[in-house]
Amino acid sequence: MNYLRGFSFNMASTLVVFSLGFVNTSLLAHALGREQYGVLKLWTVLVLLGGLVLAEWLNKGGTYVVGRLRARNAAVDASVLYAVAMAGVLLLSAPLTLGLGQLLIPGLSLPVWLTGLGLIVFTVLEKGQLGVLLGDGRMRMYSLLPLVFVAAYLLGNLALAWQGQVELDQAMAVWLAALGLAVAVGMAAFIGTGWRPALPDRDTWGHMLRVGARGEVALVLVFLLFKSDVFLVSHYLGPASVGVYGVATNFTDMMQRVPNVAAVVLFSKVVRGEDSGRLTLQVARWVLWFSLACALTLVGLGRLLLAVAFPDYPDAYAPLVWLLPGMVFSGCGSVFNSRLIGQGYPPVTVWAPATALGVNVGLNLWLIPSLGVIGAALSTSVAYTLWGLLVAWRCLRQWDAGWREVVRPPWRRTVRQEDPGVSQGGAP
Repeated sequence: MNYLRGFSFNMASTLVVFSLGFVNTSLLAHALGREQYGVLKLWTVLVLLGGLVLAEWLNKGGTYVVGRLRARNAAVDASVLYAVAMAGVLLLSAPLTLGLGQLLIPGLSLPVWLTGLGLIVFTVLEKGQLGVLLGDGRMRMYSLLPLVFVAAYLLGNLALAWQGQVELDQAMAVWLAALGLAVAVGMAAFIGTGWRPALPDRDTWGHMLRVGARGEVALVLVFLLFKSDVFLVSHYLGPASVGVYGVATNFTDMMQRVPNVAAVVLFSKVVRGEDSGRLTLQVARWVLWFSLACALTLVGLGRLLLAVAFPDYPDAYAPLVWLLPGMVFSGCGSVFNSRLIGQGYPPVTVWAPATALGVNVGLNLWLIPSLGVIGAALSTSVAYTLWGLLVAWRCLRQWDAGWREVVRPPWRRTVRQEDPGVSQGGAP
């Protein structure tokens, strides 16, 4: 599947997933109220962070061994064995780790903590499945699993709302069931193509660990850069403010969907050795201009969209506006970062997000107490911009290309040879 077809299919699937997810988010924000919705946003970040810390090596390592070594069945074996082992460790240690969870999520009880740990286990297995599917180039199934999850999650919450019983613990139980269904569909797909359970061979484990370990630190740092601010907002301002800030980030997450899809499809091409660099620049240009158009649209229509979808959160508009400049640069940065991680995680994929994360935390500690959620948005926007510029600079330096190659409108044709650094063999 060429890049455009892969992107188009994944983008169409992402739009469906986002539309269903947006309805689900709007439903939960209204039904749970600011405080419980804020706690749910904290859970979302915690589960995603747990999946990254525990399974990002599995995801990226699986993509590598399947894409480069064609070891699909062994990668599936590794994912299943690791997820089962992780389930045993997390669930048996739940009473001991409850105190840690209570530091991050106010009023946490053991049953809810067990549900959250179950979510992390399913996320670990899903990440392993998605890594195998991406390395195998099975983009349709790769797009189907999130669709199964979000559709089941929405239907379950609609059933709760119909009965007038939407509470945080019930919403999390529905979340767990929906994610479990998506994982079951993924396993059925592997069984249907000839996979049978077996112990993974030592070589596969070794390759996955070597490649995945380099990506683990880099991608956890990127995630913390994008999501750690919600815990600082919770610490200084409380869960209700997390709810307001979470509504603002719902719209910025929407903006980031297209860059993320573009980056994932590009990563699949890079890891397979199918991009010399020209494709990366073309995708980065389109993403930059798309993100700018989205930002201007949200500035103009943001109040209206909040009134329609989140009528209880009009004060989310101000932090949304302050987040937008950073989202423009982070969208473009995601494309360049995908190029870099597809080449084996050079040092910039660690020090760039680490630097931006340090700036983000420092500014948040300074600005949240005085400016509230606007301070969090401003701090995060500055950090996103810094990260996007750093990873873009690294790619451009490797190609001996200038910034004009990025900001030039992608639809404009020039007489001179395009992308000189790339076309002359300057790809990293």
